[in-house]
Amino acid sequence: MKQIKIFFIIIFLSLIFNFKVFAVDYSKQENWAINSYLQTNADYDVFYIYPTLFKSDKPATFDWSVEKDREKTKNFSNGQTNIFNRKKVRIFAPFVRQADIVSIIGEINSDFATDFDYNKGLTKYGIQDTADALTYYLKHYNNGKPYILFGDSQGSIDLLNAMKKVDLGENFLAAYLIGLPNAKYEKLTFKNIKPAQSRNDLGVIITFNTQNKNVENRHFLTPNAYVINPLNWRTDEKYASRFLNTTSKFYDYKTKKFSRKHFLTGAKVDKKNGILLVNLPENSIYDAHAIMGKGVFHATEVYLFSNAITKNAADRLKAYKELHKSDADKYLNCELGDLVGEDVVRLKNSKFNVDYHSEDFKEEQINNFVQRCLNEGVKTQYQIDCCVRQKMYPEK
Repeated sequence: MKQIKIFFIIIFLSLIFNFKVFAVDYSKQENWAINSYLQTNADYDVFYIYPTLFKSDKPATFDWSVEKDREKTKNFSNGQTNIFNRKKVRIFAPFVRQADIVSIIGEINSDFATDFDYNKGLTKYGIQDTADALTYYLKHYNNGKPYILFGDSQGSIDLLNAMKKVDLGENFLAAYLIGLPNAKYEKLTFKNIKPAQSRNDLGVIITFNTQNKNVENRHFLTPNAYVINPLNWRTDEKYASRFLNTTSKFYDYKTKKFSRKHFLTGAKVDKKNGILLVNLPENSIYDAHAIMGKGVFHATEVYLFSNAITKNAADRLKAYKELHKSDADKYLNCELGDLVGEDVVRLKNSKFNVDYHSEDFKEEQINNFVQRCLNEGVKTQYQIDCCVRQKMYPEK
C-alpha cells in the first residue's frame, strides 16, 4: 500500500511540474529543429543547442509539440547557426527539454552560490536530451567528419554537461560554449578536454561573457574565471583592436534577414571579473536594450563576434587536417584481397571508386569506414582501397 501511495505522489508531482521523464527518439526528424544529414560536400559539422527561449508561470520544460514554440525555436536556431556558411557546413540542432527562464536563472544563481549540479535540477532533462541527441548524431550522421559543438547560454550549460557523458571521438575540434555562466577552469577540464589557450588547439572548450565597464547587473561576473578573447584568441589581458572584428552579423527574427556591422568593437579580457570587456553603449541594440541588464551583451554576443567564431572554426579545422595529413601515408602497401566487389556503397561526388562489399559488415558500417578514410586524406584509389581494407580487418 505504501509503494502505491509513493507511486501516485510521483505521478502527481510530475503533472504539477510538467516533468517529462521519457527519452526522446532522435531517429525521428520531428525531434530536430535542423538536420542537414542529406547535405553533401560539407567541410565540417556543427552540433548546436539553442539558449532559453520560453517562459512559464510554473517550473516547466520546453515542449516543442506546441507549434508557436516549435517555430520560434527553429527560427532562432537558424538565425544563430546561419553565422556559418551553410553551403560548407552541416548543421544538427535537436529539440531538447530546456528549463523555463525563471527556473534556469534560479539554477544559475545556485551555481554561483554553491557550484550547483545542473544534473540534479530541472536542467537535467535538457542535459540528458543533449547527450542522447549527440550520441545519436555521432553514431548515425557524423561518419567520422570533423565537427564542433556550438551553444549559447542554457545551450552551453546543456552541452558542457552532456560532453561529460559522451565519447566525443578524435574528430571533435572544439566546443564554442558562448555565455556559459560560472566558467571556472576546473569545470572545463575533464577527460581529455581542456579550456582553449590559442587560436588552433584542438579538443578544447571556448567561452566568454561580454559586458562593458558600466554594467549594473553583475550576474555573469565570475572572478578569475576562464575567458578567451575571440578577436586575438588570447587568455591574457592584451587588448584586441576593433579592426580584428571584421564583421558582426546580426539576425532580425521578424524579417529573417541579416544586417552587418564592420569593425564594431574591440575586446579585452578582464581577469579580475572573469569577463570579456567591450566598449559598446548600454541600453542599446547591442545589449538588446538591457534585457539582461545594462551593459550585459549576453543576448547578442554570438552576433557581436560572429565572423571571429566562424573563422576560428575554420582555423581549427585546418589544424586538424594538418595533424592528420600524413595518416594516408600508411596505406601504401597492403593485400587488397577480395575487397573491391559488388555495388554496396557509393558516395556522391567522390573521385574514387568506393563500391565495396563484405559479408562481415553492414552497408552503414562500410560507409562509415569509407568516410573515415576520406577524412584521413587519402589521395589515390589504391590508398582508399587499402584504408577501407584495414578498417575492416585491422588484424590482417
